[in-house]
Amino acid sequence: MSTFLLTGSQTVGPFFAPCLLREDACRNVLAGPETVGERIRIEGRVFDGDGAPVPDALVEIWQADEHGRYNHPDDAGTAPLDSDFTGFGRSGTAEDGSYWFETIKPGPVPFNAQRWQAPHIVVTIFARGLLNHLVTRLYFADEPTNASDPILQSIPDERRATLIARRDVGTRFIASANPSANPSANPSANPSANPSANPSANPSGDASNDASNDASNDASNDATTIYRFDIILQGRGETAFFNV
Repeated sequence: MSTFLLTGSQTVGPFFAPCLLREDACRNVLAGPETVGERIRIEGRVFDGDGAPVPDALVEIWQADEHGRYNHPDDAGTAPLDSDFTGFGRSGTAEDGSYWFETIKPGPVPFNAQRWQAPHIVVTIFARGLLNHLVTRLYFADEPTNASDPILQSIPDERRATLIARRDVGTRFIASANPSANPSANPSANPSANPSANPSANPSGDASNDASNDASNDASNDATTIYRFDIILQGRGETAFFNV
């Protein structure tokens, strides 16, 4: 019988804030003034298996530009490459588990010589207790080519909805001018996933009416459509993750 004692268990992290979520390391805003494409804002929350928000997770995204090209040497496609768009973003989560990105809607990318993938964004989640990060995809609910996307259609019907970002109907957001904004350090820059906490997302409030009127009168490229994408790490309604 061994006389050695078992090493006590210990939760991994959290250590993202002092290391990967410094002001110079966050990248909530991907789209600059010269970036080509439809401006969008992605908002969501990260939840654990008990339905509680995860306040110290790290969310990264990777996407193609409007033309369906990735800003990476391995993408040797013939479509134009927007050199003003890197396609990479990083956000921490706030106390309510919320995160956000301001980016552009990506174009379709090839699956093989005959088939195409619908516009999508690769989402990676790091959190305490996770020995390995989690990888999923974000698809857009108003994208008709979802029905022919080979990856999305490979997901069981009952899980497919967990990969769909829902558009906030009638909601518009004026894009931030601060590319280093961090929701953990600047709560006022991070509208909550709860519509009642975000006047611009609450059609019943006077502030919402004013914001809606302002947005409808603003024909500039700064007006941004909001998509909501919550991430559930495990349990009921768990987001579909990929083994990559």
